[in-house]
Amino acid sequence: MTLLSQKYLPSDYTPDIADIGDVAGYTHLLLMLSRIPADNPAAPDPRELAMSMRRWSDSIRSQMPHYAPEHLGRAIECYDISHRLGYNERPDSRTIDEYRRQYFDSWARGNDRINESDIYAMVSRNITVR
Repeated sequence: MTLLSQKYLPSDYTPDIADIGDVAGYTHLLLMLSRIPADNPAAPDPRELAMSMRRWSDSIRSQMPHYAPEHLGRAIECYDISHRLGYNERPDSRTIDEYRRQYFDSWARGNDRINESDIYAMVSRNITVR
């Protein structure tokens, strides 16, 4: 992990990219750190934060093919926000669309670990964003 992680996480903890709970938690931490006003002494260096977000985004993207279908919804959200904040641009829509399709298809085939409300939220966001 980066110096940023060493400063804000317990010394014996490293987020596990294969664990969707860790992915969501660490993404949330990075997002919260980005919301600290720059004049606050607790604020991270913006360049270091952006670099951490880029690395985290890249790690999520590399791990995406290995997540269980029911975890893809959270993984997509974490990848999307960390990529946007790290690279200051939207992630490649083909990548996002591919994993959204897999998530939706798994639900359509009867995966009861995917909530219908999560599918609705994903579809409605996609319609309003474009």
